[in-house]
Amino acid sequence: MESYQDLAEESLLARPPASPVSRGVAYTITHTAFHLSDFGCSDMGLPGDVREQAARVTCSMIGSCARQDLWDLTGELVSALGCLGGDPLATPVGQAGIRCLALAQLDNGAIPGRSAANRAQPSLSSAEFFRKAYHTTLVAALMGLIVG
Repeated sequence: MESYQDLAEESLLARPPASPVSRGVAYTITHTAFHLSDFGCSDMGLPGDVREQAARVTCSMIGSCARQDLWDLTGELVSALGCLGGDPLATPVGQAGIRCLALAQLDNGAIPGRSAANRAQPSLSSAEFFRKAYHTTLVAALMGLIVG
């Protein structure tokens, strides 16, 4: 079986696609960063210049997703930036991504869906609201652990 370093060198992190990037490709990039870095706890083994390039592409995607209020993908991208060794709190785009999620967050802490366009309405049953909100709420919580 290939080592994580070998997998990283063959991944979209090492060979990021040209912009614009589809949502599916963006999710592939975030999940690759999560798994290869053990959610930010391990070095992926990418050379510094490759990691920096992946971080630049990730920052570009954060800005685009935050402007579109794509809450789930914004949270995953901010987390991926942290997994790549970046400090989202030290970059304007990282701060914009975090601010995007903070503005979406409800008083009870939930992020009410994957995006503003798919926001769960308060009139939904508790079970239906949970189905729409739980994933992005967990993404935001995970982001806090990775970034914090």
